[in-house]
Amino acid sequence: MEKFYFVVSSVTYAMKAQRLLSSAGIKSEIKRSTRRSTEKSCSYTVGVAAAKAAQAERILAQHSVKILGRKDGD
Repeated sequence: MEKFYFVVSSVTYAMKAQRLLSSAGIKSEIKRSTRRSTEKSCSYTVGVAAAKAAQAERILAQHSVKILGRKDGD
């Protein structure tokens, strides 16, 4: 399954995002960002199925989860 990742600033935002997405029926996973994947050293990524990325982004925006970046993944 192809993944899409949202970069957020903290584990707190990542957990909030995961809770919001779960309540909307979207499975997600949290990972600590690597230095190579982002310029922010303490950021986290929230991964979702690529097919759900647009829906997930709308949900996160509606609930004021600040997205620092977006990236395609595998």
